[in-house]
Amino acid sequence: IRRKKGLMALQSLCKARAISPNSSELFARILDFSTKLEGLRNGSQLVGDVLDSEFPPLLENGSVAEFVKGATKLVKEGSRDSLDYRYEVAQALVSTKAGNVSEAATLIVEGGITSRNVSVVTCQKALDV
Repeated sequence: IRRKKGLMALQSLCKARAISPNSSELFARILDFSTKLEGLRNGSQLVGDVLDSEFPPLLENGSVAEFVKGATKLVKEGSRDSLDYRYEVAQALVSTKAGNVSEAATLIVEGGITSRNVSVVTCQKALDV
């Protein structure tokens, strides 16, 4: 996105979703892309139309807040139990104001050390929320 090539970034997100739809990194990149979406239109109507039609499926055809709340629900149900994913969702809850800090902390703590991908690095990242 640094080069303002929105369509290439969108294409990369779509390919990443096809490869690994449950990736915490993909979740974070989708949210990052959504915050930068307006700046990626480059003044082109055609680029804007493509972004408007192809990006909503990445957000599951909802708003950013709905996307984050949906991810929160998946984490609570246990289908996304890696600490990396819990961290990204918790951070998104706070940054998008889709939830509060206590809800974000609960998401991280509920999994405990039995979650997948628990390491010193992921625990340090989780403490930063």
